[in-house]
Amino acid sequence: MAQEEAPSYRFLSLLNYALVILMGLGWNLIGPALPAMRNEFSLSVASVGIVFPLATAGFALAVMIAGYVVDSYGRRPVLVGTSLMLGLGYLGWGLAPHWTVMAGIMFFTGAGLGCIDIITNVTTSDASSGDRVADLNRLHMFFGLSAVLSPLLIGLSLDVNWRLPMIAIGLLGFACLPLTFRVQLPQAASIERLSRDNVIPLARNGLITMITAVLVLYIWVEVSLIGWGVTYVTEVFQEPYGQSTMLVSLFWGAIFLGRLAIVWLSRRLTTEQIMQIPLIASVPLILVVGLAPSVLVIYAAVFLLGLCLAPVFPTMFAVALQRFPRRPGTVAIVLLLGAALGGLLPPYVIGVLAENLSFRIAMLSLVPIALFMPFLTHFAFRRARQGTDAA
Repeated sequence: MAQEEAPSYRFLSLLNYALVILMGLGWNLIGPALPAMRNEFSLSVASVGIVFPLATAGFALAVMIAGYVVDSYGRRPVLVGTSLMLGLGYLGWGLAPHWTVMAGIMFFTGAGLGCIDIITNVTTSDASSGDRVADLNRLHMFFGLSAVLSPLLIGLSLDVNWRLPMIAIGLLGFACLPLTFRVQLPQAASIERLSRDNVIPLARNGLITMITAVLVLYIWVEVSLIGWGVTYVTEVFQEPYGQSTMLVSLFWGAIFLGRLAIVWLSRRLTTEQIMQIPLIASVPLILVVGLAPSVLVIYAAVFLLGLCLAPVFPTMFAVALQRFPRRPGTVAIVLLLGAALGGLLPPYVIGVLAENLSFRIAMLSLVPIALFMPFLTHFAFRRARQGTDAA
């Protein structure tokens, strides 16, 4: 029986990797595309920044719906819907004729990404051989790998049409649709109908609350830095736009390398060590980004910052799913909705700070956020060691 299931699980892994690659490409096209959208539609910095809360709102709604379906009806409907939402959202973004239409469609692009986040994490956890930290870091390293390509795609497409990468992602999303019907899914631990009675206690759980808080702060820093990084170096240092997109590639290249290293380190270090050491190191690096005298210093700091932040999302997600394996959809709803708060308003606030004060002050506002992450992580692992949270 195991011999028959292994190939199908490898097929599932390949499909999940493909979806995460498209997610990495899609989400990380937003930041590098901001200058092109500003130029085409003659928008202010603050006005174009509205795409972040719109995409995040779509992400949050999709997480709620997809998480409910996953735990109540199974994985297949969400897997199929993921391909449809991704295709519709990104084709719509690439073909939208007016700014109002494009801004509205950003809601649906975010929804497609939310579906990917739910289904790939849940099915990878279902099929895990036991080491969820390694398995989820392996999954998420493909996000970093694909995100390296996003700014390069924008840079290369400027001479033709900056919308081409969005259209390509939409078509690839639809291309995954036949595979979503054919792939064999692992047997879930259980199908437990989502209800108020099981969501609220989980949301109030001490361990889940702390993990969610860590993810909120992580997304706050990541989306703000990468979403505005290209605009920061072009506005402050007059770096050519095509070259400045290298900042995003450096960050996500480091994320890929960091998660690849975690797959190896997870067998040699404790999960808490994997998290705490790089999180502490990330604080001075953000300070360097805000105070750097040159673009080269910023590029170096951003690369090191990517290495430091690499383990946060998949590792904390693995800790939560390992503690509550019977309700992965419910856990994902709580964690991803909480994390979505980190991407809802902060990037817009960064734009407002940049326009009314300065870009340096906007970037430095991330330092106190990063300071809280190691403390929250420490208390999360302390709670996990106490073993007071029932599975």
